[in-house]
Amino acid sequence: MTGSNPEPTPKRSKKATDGTRKQWQAASLALAIPGYLLAGPLVGYALGWCLDDYFGLPSWTMIVGVLLGIAGGLRESYIAIKRLSKLNETERDDR
Repeated sequence: MTGSNPEPTPKRSKKATDGTRKQWQAASLALAIPGYLLAGPLVGYALGWCLDDYFGLPSWTMIVGVLLGIAGGLRESYIAIKRLSKLNETERDDR
């Protein structure tokens, strides 16, 4: 089709774009929570193992590392849940 003007892209309303953005933010926060809960203990175990292996500390350092990793993962999950609930509250207020 030579010589014809392409149709302009339809304008999106700002409210629809903001709503979609908030939905994506909520989804990303919700999907990050299992990552926090898995990564925390794994990193804690790895650090405990390094302390045990390289520095010759007792083997209970791995257990302490896992416990600290669990605590860190739970803390980050709690923060993400607070952000998610705040995001949902602002979305309800916008309606």
